[in-house]
Amino acid sequence: MFFNKFLKTFFDFIFPIECVGCGKNGSFLCPGCSAKIKIIPVQTCHYCRKLRAFGKTCDQCLSKNRLDGLFILGPYDQPILKDAIHAWKHERVKEIGNILGLWAAKNLNSSLFQSSIIVPIPLHKQRQFDRGFNQSEQLSLILAQKFQIPAKTLLIKIKDTEPQSSLNREKRLLNIRGVFAPAKDAKLNGENIILIDDITTTGATMEEAAKTLKKSGAKSIFGLALAHGS
Repeated sequence: MFFNKFLKTFFDFIFPIECVGCGKNGSFLCPGCSAKIKIIPVQTCHYCRKLRAFGKTCDQCLSKNRLDGLFILGPYDQPILKDAIHAWKHERVKEIGNILGLWAAKNLNSSLFQSSIIVPIPLHKQRQFDRGFNQSEQLSLILAQKFQIPAKTLLIKIKDTEPQSSLNREKRLLNIRGVFAPAKDAKLNGENIILIDDITTTGATMEEAAKTLKKSGAKSIFGLALAHGS
């Protein structure tokens, strides 16, 4: 135990842990900076932008889409949140995911999770191998523990696609089409699902996942994302 503590102290000295927001030592995202992340004040129907509680899809849009709602915590273009998510995903700083998960839980209403199952948006197995983890799965486990509801892997990604962030809207819709399939043990019979992802822009990924889960027997699909990209 002493040796492990010594190693941690040594590596912290050689490679100091610094906040992505302010550079302060001691945490990858300090409490002061996480408190500065702006929350989207009002939620809207993702498709037509009408004001809707919890981001519920309006009746008119729901007749043409599968996603029953999409709740987004903050805008991605704010530097602290953007830098934190980038370091988490692309620099593989998993601890930031834990901090963002707790930040999300603090800013979410427990009523959103009642009688639901949390399901992470999956990565293709090659992408997950390269990154070492699935950020949506990490976030899902934190929220499931916080709100005392199950988290299950009910989807798999069967095609390794280009990153959505590199494509325009039209190409994003084509890029994500048909990429999800139900997991082998996915047995659904009228469940309410909350899909978890880190960033959403067009909502194409969430919509495609919702389509797959509803075909498998889910009753309702609600999306939840940390950030809204542009």
